[in-house]
Amino acid sequence: MSEALLKKLRRVEFWQADCNVRMRAADYIEELEAAMAKAAQELEDMQKVPRSDASHGILMLMLRHAIAGLKGQDNG
Repeated sequence: MSEALLKKLRRVEFWQADCNVRMRAADYIEELEAAMAKAAQELEDMQKVPRSDASHGILMLMLRHAIAGLKGQDNG
């Protein structure tokens, strides 16, 4: 979905008044997506850390929920 939006935002002519705003918006979307991907990877990496306490199961559920949210998935 965001790729189509990025293409629409960047499909402008230099003379259009909102050209700079659209380009900055597209850049910002790409930055946010990169940050979300990095956060999702870090959360996935956290799942691999061995835990021995009783709260491990709850922590894993919270991590899975956070990862799904960052990826835009409904883990209902």
